[in-house]
Amino acid sequence: MSTATPSTPPPFRAIADLVREHARQLPQATALADDQDTLSWAQLDAAMDRVAASLQRDGLSPGDVVALCAAPSVRYAVLYLGALRAGMVVAPLAPSVTPDQLIAMLGDAEARRFFVDAMALALLPVPSPWPLVSLDGQTPGQTWSDWLAPEGSQPQPFVATPEQPFNIIYSSGTTGTPKGIVQPHGMRWGHVVRGMAHEIKNPLGGIRGAAQLLERQLDSAELPEYTAVIIHEADRLRALADRLLGARQPPAFARVNIHQILERVRRILQAEAGDAVQLVRDYDPSLPEVWADPDQLIQVFLNIMGNAVQCLLEMPPNQAADRLPPRVLIRSRVLPRFTIGPRCHALLCQVEIEDNGPGISTELRETVFYPMVTGRSQGTGLGLAIAQAIMQQHGGLIECESQPGQTIFKVLVPFPPTNDGTAPGDSHAQP
Repeated sequence: MSTATPSTPPPFRAIADLVREHARQLPQATALADDQDTLSWAQLDAAMDRVAASLQRDGLSPGDVVALCAAPSVRYAVLYLGALRAGMVVAPLAPSVTPDQLIAMLGDAEARRFFVDAMALALLPVPSPWPLVSLDGQTPGQTWSDWLAPEGSQPQPFVATPEQPFNIIYSSGTTGTPKGIVQPHGMRWGHVVRGMAHEIKNPLGGIRGAAQLLERQLDSAELPEYTAVIIHEADRLRALADRLLGARQPPAFARVNIHQILERVRRILQAEAGDAVQLVRDYDPSLPEVWADPDQLIQVFLNIMGNAVQCLLEMPPNQAADRLPPRVLIRSRVLPRFTIGPRCHALLCQVEIEDNGPGISTELRETVFYPMVTGRSQGTGLGLAIAQAIMQQHGGLIECESQPGQTIFKVLVPFPPTNDGTAPGDSHAQP
């Protein structure tokens, strides 16, 4: 008997951790740029470490407030992100406020460090009651280069939780006195996810409308089948974006023919890949129906199989030549006696998605189901996290095995429950 515990994606990813993931995956790609500075992801990650180490050197602890009043710049962003990496709370103060408002906000925030540039200079009393660090070298106080810890400096690690404060945003309030609003890390993570959902959702209306117009112009009776696929997939993606933007809806369970789901996904991806990738079937025709939401199950297999196809299409020519023909094998079987969490399943449906691509790097294997983690140059890092979350709602699981030249994703789907609410032969796992 095999046993597994679902690898639950974290409810959020800390912004500073996402930068580090990008630095590992795309170290030379441009992360930040302004008129004076340009930083790659690797350089940004290292600079954030220097900022975090500098703040810790100065005696600041997680939860202490770092204030900055300056125009947007690369250094502004580095300071903001570096403070988050050390667990500090950032109070960005607008240079457009009055001197009295600035003093009030600094007092309310109880800022331990204050960073400024020339734009903020006119707002400050002379001499300043706060020790200043100048971001641009044009204001009194310690210069940025003198304050920053040496290259290669490493801060003490900090692990953020959703409840911990991220920043303090000041509003003018009804009396004109600035009011501080503390925003936690979890709220900021939600903003990231919803922003991406908007980016997914915005083009779908145009795609659907174009497909409908195209359908009206087609003469062949067979061709509307393809426009119907476009319209259906646009509607399904819109529903996915709606789930990301709002509360997640529970699955609409029904008895589902797993092979009909796999064939639908296979046809979609085969049309995309053409002859460049083979999608090979190895189905067990004796499999009974599974218990799942069909639309959500389509999403799971589209995400997994789509990743496999894209990895094969994106392989460099020298790697592709070693693994010809590029192939994705879709295999369905019955899996006996398998435990997921507290439940021991007598039988599960197991679908294996196997490809002969380059494999998943060692660094990514442990976090492959986390949001925003991806090994693809054009990937978003959401697909596998969404797929795993869907399967957990179904009482199932996705596992991954990978080595150079072979990656296998195993999707475990329960069979329909009996009258007592369990699958046939199920029991609870023994402690």
